[in-house]
Amino acid sequence: VRYYGVFFGPAVSHLSSQQQDGTPLSIRNFLAFSHAISPDTQLGASVSWNWRPVQGQDWSLRDPFVKISKPSAWQSGNWNWYTDLRLHLPVTERSRSRDLWAALQSFNSLDYDGEIGGFGLYSAVRHNFLGAQGSGDEWEFYAAPHLHWQALKTLSAGVLLEWNGGTPFENATESRVIYSDGWNLQPGLSWDASPGLNVSPFLNLPLSPGSDANLGMTLSWKIGT
Repeated sequence: VRYYGVFFGPAVSHLSSQQQDGTPLSIRNFLAFSHAISPDTQLGASVSWNWRPVQGQDWSLRDPFVKISKPSAWQSGNWNWYTDLRLHLPVTERSRSRDLWAALQSFNSLDYDGEIGGFGLYSAVRHNFLGAQGSGDEWEFYAAPHLHWQALKTLSAGVLLEWNGGTPFENATESRVIYSDGWNLQPGLSWDASPGLNVSPFLNLPLSPGSDANLGMTLSWKIGT
């Protein structure tokens, strides 16, 4: 069992209870379960929820997913390729209002890890199966090259450059246009506070004119053995 959380913090230029887009500070939470069905294949599931700790506490569920993964689908020397296939289950009111029937997503991580650091690429593609009244994106894309430097045994510094995009849901006869949400640069630190606990503060820098930097942090905690 593993807990993973992402804190979406305030703008650097205006520390308050709001993010740079005016929405309240929030924490996105994941609780993941996995079971090895063979030496190189795992089955897993993840439940997720958002928590708003400010402006009157509130929380909301997110769609859960089940997945099958290969932590080392390919390995050669210091190279490793992780891949998984996820089935998202539309149980929330927001997904039902979008007429979302289900979603398939593949997440991949290709990494090189050396003695003093490493680099790699995260990528994901997701297809949303929408009904006739569907709204939102039919396809979603994600890419994030990254690198890190191992300063100490339990502390590293790194930077990630991420991109999000997608194609809006339309009639099949209309053309598909991939839009871009833009690029974000995220320098940060990664600290292994204990063998099962990692804390990673970062700075999110949108690479678009007029956008302010904001603070963030991730926390990963392996619960039990």
